[in-house]
Amino acid sequence: MDELALLLQVHPMDFVAVTETWLNDEVVDQLIQVNKYNTFRNDRSHGRGGGVWLLSLLTSLVQEEKISKILHLNAHGYGCSPTDFLGG
Repeated sequence: MDELALLLQVHPMDFVAVTETWLNDEVVDQLIQVNKYNTFRNDRSHGRGGGVWLLSLLTSLVQEEKISKILHLNAHGYGCSPTDFLGG
């Protein structure tokens, strides 16, 4: 986590997606928050592995509604592509 935060300080990105996070309800949001970024996550509710963690720069044009849609699709086993974040 510290390495990602440092990387984003040196090379800020509008959007970061991390898959196979293995996050679960025992990992509180405060442990995975990165300064200047909104944090979105979708933990796998059963079994091992899985999970998605998304970071969106606070000034980014990536809309929270689109992120929520993609997290929902991922939770139901559907993939997504970068173009899912663009458009109206």
